[in-house]
Amino acid sequence: MHYFNVALCPEKNRLPYLQGSFVRPHVYLFEDCPAGDEDDAYSLSYHKMQNLIASTPYQAHINLYATHMDSLLRGAVDGFIHYQSRSCRRLLVWMIYSLQKDSKAWGYYQHAIE
Repeated sequence: MHYFNVALCPEKNRLPYLQGSFVRPHVYLFEDCPAGDEDDAYSLSYHKMQNLIASTPYQAHINLYATHMDSLLRGAVDGFIHYQSRSCRRLLVWMIYSLQKDSKAWGYYQHAIE
């Protein structure tokens, strides 16, 4: 099992803070996004996650850390790459909504291996 820390943060040098200590991310998402252009931000991050999934030879657990709450995200906290078949892997992204205090599957990234 491979583990990756992924930080959802527009500022690349900010580290997520979890349970009293800082977490060193392997990948940052949303750090290169133009202000106010969410479509480009999601597209860039989508391709970045596709590359991570494609380069992972085995099943991997993805820890997603939110370091900045804004319109791009509202608390994505965890994800998991799993095999649906030998040719397809998905990253499930779970969102926690602080107002409703529940979580739901927000979406996934899918990468088909040629």
